[in-house]
This record gives sequence, C-alpha cells and structure tokens, in this order.
Amino acid sequence: MNKYDKFKCNNCGKKITVSNKELKTKLIDNTTVTYFVCRRCNAKFVVSCMDDYIKHKQEEYKKLKDSEAKLLQDMKEYSDGLGELYINEL
Repeated sequence: MNKYDKFKCNNCGKKITVSNKELKTKLIDNTTVTYFVCRRCNAKFVVSCMDDYIKHKQEEYKKLKDSEAKLLQDMKEYSDGLGELYINEL
C-alpha cells in the first residue's frame, strides 16, 4: 500500500493522506479517470485521465527513453570517452 503526501482539500481545508486503495477509477467517454474522495466533505479530486491517445503517446515516450538509454550505453561501451565529452560540449 503506497501512501502519498498530504493534500489539503480545497473544499473543507482538511489535510488528506491518500493510499492506493483509496484511489477510484471511472470510465467516462472512453477515458479512464482516476480520483480520490475527501473523507470529510466527499469532494472529488482527479489524479489522472487516460485515453487511447495518451496511452499511445506514453508508449512512444517509453520507447524513446529506452532507445536513448541503449544509445548512451553503446556509446560508453564502444567509445574511448571522447564521444561523451563531445556530446556534453554540444
């Protein structure tokens, strides 16, 4: 069970500590909305919204990050160190 920092409710002012089990999801027009509810006043706070487009863009981003990490690893393995110095100068 992950706990997150305390949030202050914009509605009642109560400080809220939210755990993963308190997060709720709801499907609205092909968009998955993750939210939590203030225990004092029942105000809802949106944590994230995810649809197919966002999922696709996150996958693209992950692939780019993975290829960047592989490129940097290859550069370290096959260079004499000058390549990294040159890139840092740019």
